[in-house]
This record gives sequence, structure tokens and C-alpha cells, in this order.
Amino acid sequence: MNESFTVERTDIKSLLSNYNLSIPSFQRKFVWNNEKKRDLIESLNMSFPIGAITLFLNKEKNSFLIVDGLQRINTIKAYLNNPCEIIPFKNYFNGIQNDLDTFAGEHNLDTKKIKSSVKNWYESLNTSPDSSSFKFKDFSHLQRCIEEKGLVKISNDLGIFQSFRNILLKPIDIEDENIGLITYKGELDTLPDLFSKINQKNVSLTGYEILHSLWYDYTIPKDYPGFNVFFEAFKNIANRSDGYIKLDDNFFDNFNMYMNISSLEELIENNSDEPMKNYFNSKCGFHVFKSETVFDIFSTIYSGTTNRINRSVDDIFKDVSNIPYDFILNLNNAIIDVATFLNSYLYNNSIDAYSKYFYIYMFYYVFIHKYSCDISNKICKKLDNDFLKENDMYEVIQNAMNNKWFKDENRQLAFFATKIKELSADQ
Repeated sequence: MNESFTVERTDIKSLLSNYNLSIPSFQRKFVWNNEKKRDLIESLNMSFPIGAITLFLNKEKNSFLIVDGLQRINTIKAYLNNPCEIIPFKNYFNGIQNDLDTFAGEHNLDTKKIKSSVKNWYESLNTSPDSSSFKFKDFSHLQRCIEEKGLVKISNDLGIFQSFRNILLKPIDIEDENIGLITYKGELDTLPDLFSKINQKNVSLTGYEILHSLWYDYTIPKDYPGFNVFFEAFKNIANRSDGYIKLDDNFFDNFNMYMNISSLEELIENNSDEPMKNYFNSKCGFHVFKSETVFDIFSTIYSGTTNRINRSVDDIFKDVSNIPYDFILNLNNAIIDVATFLNSYLYNNSIDAYSKYFYIYMFYYVFIHKYSCDISNKICKKLDNDFLKENDMYEVIQNAMNNKWFKDENRQLAFFATKIKELSADQ
């Protein structure tokens, strides 16, 4: 897996100009607040590390998908385009005032006129989107702002003008600052498992949020009978975002497959009381109630393994003229029903769901005894007769534990896929 990574350093100018960066549409919905943006720019001005940008090379489109670092890139571009939008003039001027006072004293200049001209210049650095260069680099614009305040001594002497300009640009021209790049080359299906293991303390994407960019256009009508509850559940999850992240007003314009599967987290958790939640949080080394597990469950039902979620969803939406919304809805409800039953059973019997694969294996065991799922025809329905016998289920659990299934050398995905195949064959 390490051979799929390249790690390098580049400067901001090269990152913005030499890489064909592809910004996933959904990520534009996540916005840092001004406090976080200022923190980033101040860190760059002090040459503090801001964390590596993680990219995925999309060979087909010859572009780099921004996996982690979009907000940092957007903040840097926004700052270069319009510094005042992120750093207010007062903060900017306070940072250069001592240098300007020294400059004014050396050249016998009026400090009030200097501040006024700098304010006029700084607050008008709004680069148009179609411009090929940032406005702060425009010599003539700075010269006009100086001359409007009568500071002809600066504009008429190239050496003085350049010294003055250097002071003004020091906090703004961050293009030469170095930044780390991690580039991943591989199959899209490996991204969720890979990047869900990346634990970063900044505001970053999980591997499954990457799927949101891939499924952004896999929309589900919010008014399709039965889906409103899932839409509202996802809204509840998203609105719990706090700290540096906020959602813009248009975030909920669409409801798509990523949002749909993520919503199951909320609805499953709603069926669990606090003692049960505390039990699983203390016992499990993975998140029983979180969307990462739900994605793996969905993939296992559809493909017989956990690492085919992208291909599964692609298949569901491959015929745009006949998208099986009823199948998605029925599968949603089946997952919630089975997870609710399994969580309650494990909790009431004090059974430790000691690994994610063990949990998903038992989920699938319950699922196939309660539901019939015909993937080829996109049909999922509850069985007329519930074939699940709890005594048999308990024996399966004990067998898995005694034989250390999904532990140590049996943790491999191939072992899990084999056991799921055996369950399917027994039905």
C-alpha cells in the first residue's frame, strides 16, 4: 500500500498553477469560518506547518482530486484574491505598523497619509475571477493609491517605492511558502478503507466523505414517498457540526446516495438508549453507530464484501431512466431493522462485538434470516416467515469467538469474504 503514495514538498504557487486540481462539488458546501481562515494565514505568515495536502490522481481525467486540504487551498486562494476578506485592515496594519513607522521616519513622510493610502490600497485588492494575476502584484494600482494621498515622494523614487511595497507585501505574498503534498495513486474502491484510517486533528474528510464527491449527482428525490425521514435524519447529523465548520444555506438543496446511507447512522442510534450506547462505545474498537460501519454493511449486502461500496452504488444508478428508489428505501429500512435487533441482542447478552468484521458478519447472518435480497432484480423484502432462531445465532457467535474469527491472522478481508460467502451458500 505504501508504494501507492508519493510524498513531496512544493510551494503554494506551484500547487495552484501546476496541478490540475479537481474540487469535488459537494465540498464547496463546507466552509471554514473567518477565525479558522485567519489562523491558517497567520500560520503561513509565521512559516508554521499547516499539514500536508492529500491528493488522489485521477488518471482518466488527468487531474488531482483533493481528498484532504480543500479548505486550506480555498482559504489560500481567497486570501490571495482578496486579503481584506480574511484579514481585516486593522489586523493587517498592526502587523506592519512598526516597519511603516520606521520607513516614514527614514524618509520624512506623514504617517497618517501612509496609513490612509495603505488602507485604500489594501481594501481594494479584489482580484477579478478572470484575472491572470493577483491585484496585490499590480504596481500601477499601488502607485495610484499612493498618489491619491499626495505621497509623490514614494511614487517618484523607484528605490523608496520598492521598499514601501516590500513592507506591504510581506504578509500577503505567501506564494513561496512551502507545503507538503501526499499523492495517492490507486483504485477508487480502496479510498474509503484507506482514508478512514487517517486520523488528523484538523478539519478533514474521512474516506467515506470522499464518496460524497463521487456520488454527488446520484440524487434521490426528497419528496419520493418514504425518503423524507432519511433526509431529515441526515440534516440532524450535518447540523451537529460545530467548531470551525459551518454549512452554507444551499447545503440541503440535494439529497443524494451518500446522504442517504449516512442518515442510517442517526436512525439506528435513535433506537438505542444511553446505556446501550455507552456499552458499545466502551467495548468496541470501532463505531457501531457511525456511518463508516453502515457503508461497510451496505457493501456487504450488495457485494459480499466491505470494499465494494463504490461499485455497488454505481450499479444501482447505472440506469438513470430506471433508478430503483423502492429498492434503496427497502434496503434502508432493512438495515435499520437488523442493526436495531443485533445491537439489542448483543447488549442484552453482554456480547463483545470485538471487531468490525465480526459485527458485520453477525449483521449479515441476521439479515439473510429476516430478509430476501435479490441484487440482480433490485428487490429487498422481509421474509414472510422469520427464520432466525436465537439459539442457533448464539452458537454461531460462540463458534466465531472460540475459533478467533476476524482476529489476528483471520482479520484479512479475504477471510471475511469467505465467511460471508459460506453464509450465503447455506441459505
